[in-house]
This record gives sequence, C-alpha cells and structure tokens, in this order.
Amino acid sequence: MLTFNLLQVLRVRWIRQPYGYLVRNGISPNLAHKMANEEIRAIRLDHIEKLCHLLNCTPNDLFRFSPGREVVPPGHALHRLARKDDEQQAVEWLTALHNLPLEELRKLAKEKKEGE
Repeated sequence: MLTFNLLQVLRVRWIRQPYGYLVRNGISPNLAHKMANEEIRAIRLDHIEKLCHLLNCTPNDLFRFSPGREVVPPGHALHRLARKDDEQQAVEWLTALHNLPLEELRKLAKEKKEGE
C-alpha cells in the first residue's frame, strides 16, 4: 500500500504545526487541512513539487510503501519506498554520527558551510 508520508517529513524538519506551515507557504486551507489530518487520497504533481521545494526533499520522501494484502515480489522497486519509523532512523543517524572520527565531522561541517 502506498501512503502519503508528509507528516513524518514535517516532524523530521521540526515543523510541529503542519496546517499553519502549509497555509503560510501557499497551500490552500482545504488541502492543508486534508494533508495535516492524513485525509488526502490524491495529490497533484504541482503540489508534490511545491512540497519538495519547501521541505528540501524528493517525491520519494513524501511517499511510503507498506506491503498490504497485495503480493509484491521481493526486489520490486516499490520496496525502496519502505521506511523505518522516524525514531529508529534517528537513533541510527545519531549512532553513525557518534561513531564518525572527529576529522570526518569537521570535513562534513566544512562541506555544509561551503554549500550554503
């Protein structure tokens, strides 16, 4: 089953009031309400593009795949959209950062600063 993953993306970006954020950034109040309450069943491509610009993400980040009743063969491309929950992923990221040598952390910080 393919689901819209916007609320998780917003949580990762520390956006705690999805409705207000979406409306302030040009999403209509009606659509923002549906998105914030996970009631969306269809979405236009221009809305996906707008969300990707706002949240610095890709369309793949906005959707999640969870195998349901339908059988999807192992190795199918849809499985790449399967996500771990945010807490598990955050722990993995923090553990990876914690285990990086100091020089690597400095290199990453320098690359980030140069990219801004």
